[in-house]
Amino acid sequence: MTQEICPSREELFKEYEFCQTHAQSLESTIWQTGTAMSIGGIGPLIVMANHPMSEQPPCRVAAAVGIGIFLVSIVWGLAARRWWCIQHACFMRMRHIETELGLHQTRYVQYLDDPQSLKESGLRDKYSKEIRERAKEGWWPMYAHQRAGIQGAFSIGLPAIVLVSWAVYLGALRHAANLTYCCQ
Repeated sequence: MTQEICPSREELFKEYEFCQTHAQSLESTIWQTGTAMSIGGIGPLIVMANHPMSEQPPCRVAAAVGIGIFLVSIVWGLAARRWWCIQHACFMRMRHIETELGLHQTRYVQYLDDPQSLKESGLRDKYSKEIRERAKEGWWPMYAHQRAGIQGAFSIGLPAIVLVSWAVYLGALRHAANLTYCCQ
């Protein structure tokens, strides 16, 4: 039988701060790389589309570039999902530490998602009432506290936007060339 290690309050606060810093760092990484991916995914398309037809690359080259950028955006989406998983592990540990220390910061999202969990929270009635009211605001599925977040939009939306943008460009390129330039 293993003996449970009970860290001191000071050690728990240090670990809490570490988890908080790590989660914030991952959030920055996700947003910065997502922004770079957005610019990198659509930027070349804008540059190519602003050139005259005589300077356009062959359709096969443009399609290969578009597919390559699309695949890179999918790989980024998988990496971002992993970063979100790690970030949520930090949040989970922070909730555990909060329970040990009698804090509630990260558990407020849980209370908003599931107001029934307030029963065991130990919060004052006036705070519980405010949380219950906030949980009802907004319209489904985007409640006032934004339960869904941006993860789905970023990890699915970015590759979809890249794919559709490049497909429209290729369609316009083929149409402008009357199907002969692209299909040679």
